[in-house]
Amino acid sequence: MYLARNKLFKDPNLLPEKFIDAESYSHAVFFHYHELLDEEKIWEAYQFCTKILSGFTPAEVADITKKALEFEGTGIKEEELFGKKVQRGIVLRQSVVELLKITDELGIKKWIVTSSPELVVKAAMEYFNIQTNLIGVSNILKNGLLTQELKTPIPIREDKVTAIKEYIDPKETPIMAVGDSMNDLWMLEYAQLKVVVKKNEKLVSLAQGRGWEVL
Repeated sequence: MYLARNKLFKDPNLLPEKFIDAESYSHAVFFHYHELLDEEKIWEAYQFCTKILSGFTPAEVADITKKALEFEGTGIKEEELFGKKVQRGIVLRQSVVELLKITDELGIKKWIVTSSPELVVKAAMEYFNIQTNLIGVSNILKNGLLTQELKTPIPIREDKVTAIKEYIDPKETPIMAVGDSMNDLWMLEYAQLKVVVKKNEKLVSLAQGRGWEVL
């Protein structure tokens, strides 16, 4: 939303169509992402969310992420962008923050396995002073610039488990997994202890039906 609002996209080839100005292009990119979500094309939506960073340097992504977080603020409210209602504001879930502290005290190794752009999440972790390992969706770098090509495995849906096996341990299952969307279902099923954060009604209902922990 921040990139679209400020017409900051650098790669003119995110969409097959050509546009006459940055305003119409930003509008089209923004709506293409939301159309993918509305059509429940989760795999495509998450990949597109990372591909929009094409043309930026890693340092530029970190800087823009911090500016976006400052712009968002911590007060949750609803506003419009290009005529579409969107939520603004980011608040850390205190129950998850406490869980991170407890695992630190117990000496448990932690990983954030996310389908969001790894560089963006890394910058956000620094902003909120969250220190842990990270696996996210990553652009391939060429000549110092991010491209639309993505590194594999891409940690989305069932491939979150593939990423865990590749980057953490190929055989040992996680002691615990915490998730807040249906995109996390495969990761939750793979872990020994499954914990769901209240956000997605479908996932919460499934967790309660299976006797999983709900925060």
